[in-house]
Amino acid sequence: MKDNQKGITIIALVITIVLLLIISGIAIGRIKGNNGILNESKQTVSNTERESAITKVMAEVYKSRSSDGTININKLNNYLSKIQKLKFNGGNITDSNKIVELPANIEVNEYRITINEDGSVE
Repeated sequence: MKDNQKGITIIALVITIVLLLIISGIAIGRIKGNNGILNESKQTVSNTERESAITKVMAEVYKSRSSDGTININKLNNYLSKIQKLKFNGGNITDSNKIVELPANIEVNEYRITINEDGSVE
């Protein structure tokens, strides 16, 4: 063998592979771990869906206000009945299952939302 031959030794190759495995393990842990990117994105989606549901309800509560600022319960029931996947007392808002007084608890997309007497939504 000539002394001036250049190339990768088996030791350098093994060290490179070990380092890549360590980096891969860290990256996979960061993606899939309890505080990983996947869990964080699922939580973000859930928060966004809840805020979207609250915003829909707030819009309908706002539209149901009378000129004196009070909430017209009949209008509120009418507007809320148009929101998809909205449940009150386990069912859709109908003539026999409707909000009669506030505060009232409803569910939109399985998120519990409270409409208070002053029209605030939480």
